[in-house]
Amino acid sequence: MTKLYWQKFIALYLTVIIGIGIVFLLIFAIVAFKNGLGNSHYPIAFLKEGEQVHLISSQFFVFKNLVFMKSWLLFLIAISALVSLLSHNLVFNLFILFTPILLHQYGMLDTLISKQLSPFLITSYVDTAHVILGGDGFSPLSNNKITFSLGMLLLLISTIIVVLFSLTVLRKRNRNIYL
Repeated sequence: MTKLYWQKFIALYLTVIIGIGIVFLLIFAIVAFKNGLGNSHYPIAFLKEGEQVHLISSQFFVFKNLVFMKSWLLFLIAISALVSLLSHNLVFNLFILFTPILLHQYGMLDTLISKQLSPFLITSYVDTAHVILGGDGFSPLSNNKITFSLGMLLLLISTIIVVLFSLTVLRKRNRNIYL
């Protein structure tokens, strides 16, 4: 049963990555045809620790953004796999998947939780471009400890915890079948 779980997990991840990749490539091809490719070494300014301005190439920015998005997808797929093990309700599964996005989008947690805890909340890393750049074009992030590397580490640890919990649930369920 664990082997089947991993097969489903990997198949779902690859399907989502390929599907999103095809959409991105289609949009990229249309934009490139219309506007041209441009310069991949065009500098993009970002804030380091909320104070120092550094430059990265647009190529490196896109690479970091893709890596961050793939990590988010992996986390959301792990959450989806866990919720589908616990409940077979599709609406509940979708609600759980969209909760981190909605909590960040409307700033619901900003009023409830102090700024010191925000770097350790997964919802602080939903807006990947702002995390990589250290803010938007007008102001830095609310906490300078919210960084790309901490976000990747938090996503990785959270994904591992969710997958291990899913495997525990799966093993307990299999034990109950044979009793």
